[in-house]
Amino acid sequence: VLAKCSSFENFDDIATVTEVFKTGVLTEEINPLPLDPINNTAKVGKYIRAGTSQYDVLVYNVSTIPNGDDYKNGVKKFYMDVYTQAPIGTEILLQLETSDASGGYPAGRHSRYNAFVTDNSKWKRLEFIYVDQPDPAAVATDIKAMILLFKPNSNTSDTYYFDNLDSYCVPEPPTLVKCGALENFDEVGAITYNPTTTGVLTEEANPTPINPLNTTALVGKYVRAASAAYDVLFYDVTTITNADEYKDGTKKFFMDVKTTAPVGTEIIIQLESAAATGGNYPTGRHSRFHAFTANNAAWQRLEFDYVDSPGGTVDPATITKMVILFMPGQNTGDTYYFDNLDTYCLLPVSSNIVSGVVYEDTNGGVIDGTPLSVGGTYISIFKSSNTSSTPDATVPVTSGTGAYTFTALPTGTYKLILTTNAAGSTTPSFPNIGGFSTKASAEGEFGTLGDGKLDGMSTISISGGSTIVSFALAQNAPLPVRLISFEGKNLENGNELNWKVSAEQNFSHYEIEKSKEAKLFKKIGVVNGTSNTNEKLTYSFLDQFDAQSSIEKGNYYRLKMVDLDAKIQYSKIIYLDNKAEKSTVGNFFPNPVSSNDAYILINSIKQANWTITAFDVSGRHINTENKLLEKGENKVKITANSGPFNMVIYRFENADEIHYRKLIK
Repeated sequence: VLAKCSSFENFDDIATVTEVFKTGVLTEEINPLPLDPINNTAKVGKYIRAGTSQYDVLVYNVSTIPNGDDYKNGVKKFYMDVYTQAPIGTEILLQLETSDASGGYPAGRHSRYNAFVTDNSKWKRLEFIYVDQPDPAAVATDIKAMILLFKPNSNTSDTYYFDNLDSYCVPEPPTLVKCGALENFDEVGAITYNPTTTGVLTEEANPTPINPLNTTALVGKYVRAASAAYDVLFYDVTTITNADEYKDGTKKFFMDVKTTAPVGTEIIIQLESAAATGGNYPTGRHSRFHAFTANNAAWQRLEFDYVDSPGGTVDPATITKMVILFMPGQNTGDTYYFDNLDTYCLLPVSSNIVSGVVYEDTNGGVIDGTPLSVGGTYISIFKSSNTSSTPDATVPVTSGTGAYTFTALPTGTYKLILTTNAAGSTTPSFPNIGGFSTKASAEGEFGTLGDGKLDGMSTISISGGSTIVSFALAQNAPLPVRLISFEGKNLENGNELNWKVSAEQNFSHYEIEKSKEAKLFKKIGVVNGTSNTNEKLTYSFLDQFDAQSSIEKGNYYRLKMVDLDAKIQYSKIIYLDNKAEKSTVGNFFPNPVSSNDAYILINSIKQANWTITAFDVSGRHINTENKLLEKGENKVKITANSGPFNMVIYRFENADEIHYRKLIK
């Protein structure tokens, strides 16, 4: 399911594209059908096609399409509202072009998309479908122009009203944020241990305090009673006022666990009312949630999923006990260390949206509307009733576009804070982020650019619809590193992260950070830079899968870039889906190969271009070939390379995945 993620042109707000050329006549007009349910905005565009031009064009410069392949591959789509008296079936073409498009057709024409007029009496929302790629060599990350062609290859002079030229994309996975701590042993818990517990609970020093997941000093140690098939650890609860929120997924339980019990051991959390007693199961048992251990050596963060409601209809406001059952139904005496039993909440849902752009000053003190080009900046939002240091939500500012968006906000008054703290902040904080800091001048210098909150803080009231708040940063130092791209791919044994930079000055290293919820990031590796260079460099890092990765849906990654003065900046955040459907690549046959030819079966999940690269065992490149594989099973012929190679490593790669196989000669 696609959802609107950005707007290019809608005539009522500031456009993110700039009209630079047109064959026909473009004007901004009052909506001719202002009561239409599809488009009731006040202003729209009116375009009169030039009848003397066979290929009439309306050209926009665009800087907000970082990767044109997102649209080509269907990850994103173009939509536009159109009202016209042109014949039903009239084609409208949208074309993306790179900086190479100044030459003759088809050079630089990255991709084309079309839609067709379906009605002459009202506004229609048109979806643009990918057609082709006129220039296969066009670079997807170099999109500079968007061209609209109304009824190409004709000499008509029809009038087209259009509006809301938008980008739709796959929504980010639902955001869960920590909203309550129930038990963590270093602080006073929100639940109280009940001594009617079957096993033995003690408070102990963390047995492995140096680990990437749980570094707290104190943890709980629970020794299960082997004599009890259904051993229970009881807590008295007064803070769960609506247990149905856990049942419907609005809230979830998470807990850190370390145990030597077998991998796959079930742990259950059960919520009970006062009606539940030892001998009357299932009376009073509101709901059960379970998780399974993924390793028996290290700390692991377990997410509990709803199982069932044993007691049927139990008032969700009457929960008095929380029961934890370690490996229920078994007579084992295993020991479980546990900690950080927390509640996580989905961000609240409503129709209110707050969005804006963070601009940077690249023109000697004049805010000229250049979007922020570096990562590592965030916007925190606090509801007026929130007096804690934890924001209601924090979102990243997208490098390159400077854009940020909060969705699903309840009506109310909010404070927005510009910060470099990914976890959020109550005060503006931006210590030399990428050479920029807040501009120390009064608000209002933006003119038509928006609200122009130049002090890094804004208080707003929202009661419906969309609200725009923009911020400004001023340049005060050169960037230590210029990041061109940061991408990732799923491999069979892990996630491969790749990034390119155009220069490094007084630069130290890259820290690779990982998160499950895009909130709390942990360092998982370091890659050293080259300190000083103006050359383009390419780096990679492999996050190898482990037992925990096998049950995680996906992970978020970012780069922390550190210069020699310990100043930092962050890349954009990317998400890799560990459980995404993948192609399967078999093994070579025959193998060893006695003739020149070997074969391999590839079951591709879609029609795609595959690059097949051969290396010797030392990693030296032998040759590369490209093949277009159809969706489904493909028998691929490989001609064994002549030369002094006893073993050849083949890499099979498409736009989304990489596989390696060995061929013995």
